[in-house]
Order: sequence, then C-alpha cells, then structure tokens
Amino acid sequence: MVNVFPPSVTAISRCFTACNYRPLGSEWQEEPSFELTPKEHDDLHQASREAQLSPSALARKFVLDGLAHWYLERAVQLYVEGKASLSGAAHYAHISVEQMMDELRQRDIAITPSAEDFFDELESLADVFDAPDLREVATELREHSGLWETGDTL
Repeated sequence: MVNVFPPSVTAISRCFTACNYRPLGSEWQEEPSFELTPKEHDDLHQASREAQLSPSALARKFVLDGLAHWYLERAVQLYVEGKASLSGAAHYAHISVEQMMDELRQRDIAITPSAEDFFDELESLADVFDAPDLREVATELREHSGLWETGDTL
C-alpha cells in the first residue's frame, strides 16, 4: 500500500464534502456540499487507486489527518501564547505529553512545564502503575501547590 500524505486543508475539505460526509450518530443543520474540479476528482481517484482505498475512505483519511494536523497546530499556538499548559496543549491535540514535547522541540519552542503539568504526569504514572498511594501523594501536592508559590510552608 502506498503512503498518501494529506493534501492542503482546502483540498481536504473538498474531499470531505464531495463524499457526502455526515457525522456518525448526529446531523448537521446544514450539510456542506460542493463539487471537486475535474483535476481534483482525477487526483482523488488516482490516489485512491494507489492507496488501494475507495475514494470515500481516502477522503475520510484525509479529513481525519487534516483535523489531527489542525488540532496540533492550534495546540502549539495556544501553548506559545501561554493559553494552555503543556498537558493542556497535549490534551487539546489528542496526543501524549511526550509527543507534545517532541513536537515543541522540533519547532525549537522552549518547554516550560508548570506545576500543573508535573501533577498531571504524576497522576498519569499512578494510573499506569496502578499505584493509589502515588495518586494520593499527587493529589496532596496539587492541593498544597499554592503554598509553594506564596513561600508559606505546609
């Protein structure tokens, strides 16, 4: 099977609507629709033959890849603007904190994990290793983290 990389967001949205996409289990008030140009139509069918997928399946793949890319770009933007923590950005992009850190490193963006990120990761480790004591410690640390910022003691 040939790897097919997603086209531009515009082309993705054209594929999306050209295949009469409707959300599973729900309905939109207005279903988007438009036609592909003859060249776009030919490109989609050529790519679908190479990928050994139906045009609809390939268009769905393009849409999902495009959405993942969009969420990642938005998460990076929110992180850079200080509107999302590292773990918040990772959650928004539907990826792990480690993957988010790798993405930021590749873009030469400084990673400054917050106390909240630390507590989130500690709780994740507690879940992974089924360690209720570690989760309890993480919860206590989170509850008392405000004291660290003011210089007070526990």
